[in-house]
Amino acid sequence: MDELVNPKSPLSATSVTPESVTGTDLSFSQALHQTADAAEINIFVAAQRGEVGLIKQLIESGMASAADRDDQSITPLHWAAINAHVAACRYLLEQGAEVDAQGGDLVATPMQWAARNGYLYVIHLLINHNADPTITDSQGYNSLHLVTHSSSIMPLLYLLHQPINLWRRVEWMNMASNEINP
Repeated sequence: MDELVNPKSPLSATSVTPESVTGTDLSFSQALHQTADAAEINIFVAAQRGEVGLIKQLIESGMASAADRDDQSITPLHWAAINAHVAACRYLLEQGAEVDAQGGDLVATPMQWAARNGYLYVIHLLINHNADPTITDSQGYNSLHLVTHSSSIMPLLYLLHQPINLWRRVEWMNMASNEINP
């Protein structure tokens, strides 16, 4: 083992020296934004990062809209919801984002994306904007199922205390499938 590490070995050609290091006056966040490619900065990335100022700038300049969809029908509201960016969600909703837009591999709504992670404040905001928690994704799960899977107690209690029948749509879908496949 001692022959693997020799404290008296000469410096390797790749060692860091004071001459090889250059400093900058950039903070980490400035460097992060500087390295981002201009083509990468779009409303989806801004929503994913929760950058409300950039979202506002993109919408007001006409470069984007709150209702934009990517190639999987994912909206900026989906990205803001899954990352628990409440302020970004609120702004997108104020700008006309479709609260029950379905997109992604699971054809899920922004509330379902938030419910998977147990994001109470996002769920509350979406419910207050008339999101339908009974919509099911391609796996047949509604928001109650997903928030239960997240193991988050408060969002689960919140959904259970809503004046809606979360099972209504599931029961209707089961009845319809029984009629098709007796």
